[in-house]
Amino acid sequence: MVVANILICLIHQTNYLLDHLIRKLEKSFVEQGGLRERMTQARLAERAKQKSHLTASAVRGTDTPSKVVLATIART
Repeated sequence: MVVANILICLIHQTNYLLDHLIRKLEKSFVEQGGLRERMTQARLAERAKQKSHLTASAVRGTDTPSKVVLATIART
């Protein structure tokens, strides 16, 4: 009888912790989006950073057009 009560308590605790985890994951998903959304945002940010870097190099005149093209190809 004691073992059965211990098992029931463990089941209840596990259920509580799983419910808590699910609520936390749902909240995170709503606030931050899913994995694909975060990956897309990270990739777009990197592309914007690369574009601004190439534009800044071109404005300074430090890169010739062929260097810019080669650098762009190397990054893709």
